[in-house]
Amino acid sequence: MDPTITPTNASSNFAQFGSDDEEVLAPQEMNESVNLSPGSDDCSGLGHIFKSPLDPRKYKAIELPNGLKAILISTLDVPSSNKNKTCHLQKILQFNKTCMGLDSTSFKIRCECETSGRPTFVDKASSTVEDVKIPGAENSEESVSFVEVMNAIKALILGEIEKGDDATSTMSKSTTDVESPDPEDDAQSCTAFLTVGAGWFNDPPEMPGMAHFIEHCFFLGSKKFPYPNQLFRLTLPHDGYTNAYTSGDTTVYTVSTSLEIFSLALEMLSDGVGYPLLPRDLVAKEMDALDSEFSLRQDDMPKVFQIIFVINILFLKNNDHYSLLQKYNQLLASLAKEGHPLRNMDTGNKETLRIPHFYKRMVEWRSSNYCSNYMTLGLEAPLDLVEMEELVTTYFSSIPSSILPHPRSRIKISGSPFQSKIFHRIYRVPSIYHSEFIAIHWALEPMTWKNLSVKALEYLGSLISSKGQGGLYQFLSYFGLCTNVTAGCWDSNTFSNQYTSIFTIYLDLTEEGFSKQDGIIGAVFAYLDMLGKNEPSLHFFQELQKQHADYFHHQSTRSSTTYCEDACLWLQNVPAKYVLVAPQLITKFDKDFIYSTTQQLKLETCNIMVFSKKYREQSSMESFYQTPYSSQEFSKELIDKIEKLKSPLSKIFHLPSPNPYLYEITCCGTQQKNLIRNGPLMIVQGKCSIFYKDEKFKNLKGQFPQAKYVFWLHSPVMNSGQKSETLMDFICHFINEMIESKFSSALVAHFHLHAKVTPGKIELSLTGPSHQLPQVTKDVFKILILFEKLLDMKTFHVGKQIYIERMDNILLDNRIHAWEVMNFLWANRYTTSKEHIKHAEKIDYFALLDFIKAFKRKMYIAGFLHGFITIEQAFYVVQTVSHFMKMYPKPVSPREIRSIRCPQLPIGENIVKIKSKNVRTHTSVVINGYQFGPLNESDDKIINFLAKCMSDASYHQLRTLEQLGYIVLVYHDDIFDVTSLFIEVVTQPKNFSTDYCNKRMDKFIQEFYNCYLTDESKFTEFMIGKPQVSFDFFRVQELYQRFLLPNEEFYRKLSVQVVQDFFCLKSFGLLPAEFCRERKRVLFSRQIKSLELCT
Repeated sequence: MDPTITPTNASSNFAQFGSDDEEVLAPQEMNESVNLSPGSDDCSGLGHIFKSPLDPRKYKAIELPNGLKAILISTLDVPSSNKNKTCHLQKILQFNKTCMGLDSTSFKIRCECETSGRPTFVDKASSTVEDVKIPGAENSEESVSFVEVMNAIKALILGEIEKGDDATSTMSKSTTDVESPDPEDDAQSCTAFLTVGAGWFNDPPEMPGMAHFIEHCFFLGSKKFPYPNQLFRLTLPHDGYTNAYTSGDTTVYTVSTSLEIFSLALEMLSDGVGYPLLPRDLVAKEMDALDSEFSLRQDDMPKVFQIIFVINILFLKNNDHYSLLQKYNQLLASLAKEGHPLRNMDTGNKETLRIPHFYKRMVEWRSSNYCSNYMTLGLEAPLDLVEMEELVTTYFSSIPSSILPHPRSRIKISGSPFQSKIFHRIYRVPSIYHSEFIAIHWALEPMTWKNLSVKALEYLGSLISSKGQGGLYQFLSYFGLCTNVTAGCWDSNTFSNQYTSIFTIYLDLTEEGFSKQDGIIGAVFAYLDMLGKNEPSLHFFQELQKQHADYFHHQSTRSSTTYCEDACLWLQNVPAKYVLVAPQLITKFDKDFIYSTTQQLKLETCNIMVFSKKYREQSSMESFYQTPYSSQEFSKELIDKIEKLKSPLSKIFHLPSPNPYLYEITCCGTQQKNLIRNGPLMIVQGKCSIFYKDEKFKNLKGQFPQAKYVFWLHSPVMNSGQKSETLMDFICHFINEMIESKFSSALVAHFHLHAKVTPGKIELSLTGPSHQLPQVTKDVFKILILFEKLLDMKTFHVGKQIYIERMDNILLDNRIHAWEVMNFLWANRYTTSKEHIKHAEKIDYFALLDFIKAFKRKMYIAGFLHGFITIEQAFYVVQTVSHFMKMYPKPVSPREIRSIRCPQLPIGENIVKIKSKNVRTHTSVVINGYQFGPLNESDDKIINFLAKCMSDASYHQLRTLEQLGYIVLVYHDDIFDVTSLFIEVVTQPKNFSTDYCNKRMDKFIQEFYNCYLTDESKFTEFMIGKPQVSFDFFRVQELYQRFLLPNEEFYRKLSVQVVQDFFCLKSFGLLPAEFCRERKRVLFSRQIKSLELCT
């Protein structure tokens, strides 16, 4: 029997979840409500678990005799397809009303089940959402054939559908082959999270970083598995993953792998946590790794960017969460009272752990904190609950328990962690990056495990972050002062813990905004004043409830590491029955509590930090990360200015209007007979091709009927040189700004709308609820049509400034800069940041308008539709594209679409050295790329498999044993049909030179060959425990010898080294301006083996 509760069998007390008698699950109360002492002789169940009526997973929570608690999540009966033929609409409505108090009378109810001939509304409540109206579809028959729709489309467009035309076939084929991979089927993946209830809050005062260092030592071998990194070596060849991280009050270990080795992986996990060997020699070496990680965290990094991998090349992406970097978190924490756990260092290094009898103290600390009754475990796997319980009992029952109180309960501290006279000040922090922003903090009472039913801070954060009319962002951005406003109390140990909840408002400033900081701060408090004078908004609260409810009901039904991790972490904090609903649902509108929380956001209690590159050296220094800063009290002039601005500005601000995209509750059933099938929807010679490509895609909303449309816009004007790529970047930036402004309501209602430049084209990616996405698509294309009218000169100049600053930030980050140079040399179409800056400085408003006109004048659109799409919806999308193409009649020939190529590297080793532009960085970077050339599919699989095996071997050799650096990675990729392998090492120049790292990386490749590939017997032994793949040994050996070992016929290697403290022996001019023109003449001359460049 599935021990879970849905609305049909929910007890009445669930409606009271988070009420006064049950909502406060603070640490001291958790010890009373959850037994941490060893249980009975048998595993005891921890009660039923509340879940969504749509959730097909099965759950069970147990407690072992040694006190370890586990949440078991079975995906055995989860369907492999997102198709759902059963109507669960009434169950959703009942759950929302009974368990959340969310009345459906104010929502439009949409049902599209098999039993319905047409989309119908079972609730006649009024709504601001209009139906998607398909012209000509009102009188169509219930069952419309694919051919009839195609004929209707054919009549709409100017040209006839031309099948088999060479031009059309070439364009559509190139797009289908390269851009539309099927999503991975992870139905057989298994995940485990083990959480220890102790972190850096529990570090002894004289040993900062101890908890983090213990986490590092987990991988150094255990009683049953004595060799280092065995869990890593086991999982990686099976497309698995293992990692660990330390936070303030927890340390988390995770492993994700295939079902066939999951049992062994769990045994290794339990043995590593329960019985680590902690060999002295490796512990000493691991201290170097800890110090290396500390050096990385010391570096300034751009706040508004995060690193992502695209074809294993680093690009930049806006960070939607706007979390402060670790060193700035530490600066805020350093303001806490002396001796408070919040002041503890999160990372640690050689100096902080250089204490007498360190090894003995380390073993003692681990023994007193790594006890089974302080641990929680989360498992998610395609196994039944009985099998999963047996695995947990078998492998985790032997971990020792303790009679000591929970580590969280040993810290007896109450009251605010901050002293008012230190916290209530303005701090100014210099940065080497362009990242001007203001952070306003309030240290409130701890709400991490309190008031889970109301979530007042999330309500306030969503209100303040709103980008709609009458909001703070809309006002500041209108005057060109601010580029983003984000507010909230995020799940970070510095900001949200058992001691305090720090509510923060972040404002990203323009150059003009930085010069008018006082006015911006005044506007913030004027908006807060408006909130304080109005009662909390019921309709906005219900919208927030609806967002959370939609995510809760429709989150992915596939295996999800985040889903399992959240359940495991919350099992540390709340009773087992609430682990799914506590972090996600908002169940109670308590306007008095929300109002009282709003009243705490006053000028008299806040802390303000301003970060800017314009600040020079400051008078004070944070003790751990050496972050410079200065501080001052709030001046009387600032206070007076804020008070004067409150009255006039608070009249401008108002609460947001209802969000039309959230006032629908949609059934997850679909009319299967009305869904379109794979194939072409529209092909017009030289103008466009639209295909439906499978109903599967990476659907984050599980059973929710979603769709994804991807359009690629090609134009010959993109072939007009590197300046055109800069102009395209500009256009995408402004398109995204317009989308964010027009569709701010949609973006908080499960829509993802984004434009970006990919090699040779603009990509529009539109994802959202399938019945609303066609209309949104039409409005997005209207933005393209009206682009010239929507872009004003002031917005252009603000965007230009932001763009140049972002490009300059790339040059300041050694790792990103190294990958950018590698990408520049690897492909024939890539413009570096330096070139982008040079072109951007010369672009004016009218030049951009002329370019977009020329782009649209002659354009080809290739598009793919994915997901749940009915015939009527496809018809509407095709009609939208047809109308757009009619406005720009000139066709494009295949010869005008420039293809992307990888130039062939010269034989031998080619080295590019670049001096770091960042004088404050503590790292150097070496990336070695090996070019294989175009390989067939079977050979490419061999290289992919070798890369996985080399990854764990390189981590063991180059990081664990030799400690070249904290980051050691191996990547495989197929870049524009050219198979490539990359090895990356991020090192510290105080320890190793880039030349030494390069030689050690080459030696590792040779040693890997000597160990496993010199004869077939070694290879056979090597394949033990690896996935069951059939590779011809002699072909594997041949590929390795040809492309990874030096020879005079096939070996093509490029080493990019960004060097800190590098002495430039020979300047080759500035990179990339000079180098761009000389690349082929020098690098590919087959005569020069090493280039030394200086920026």
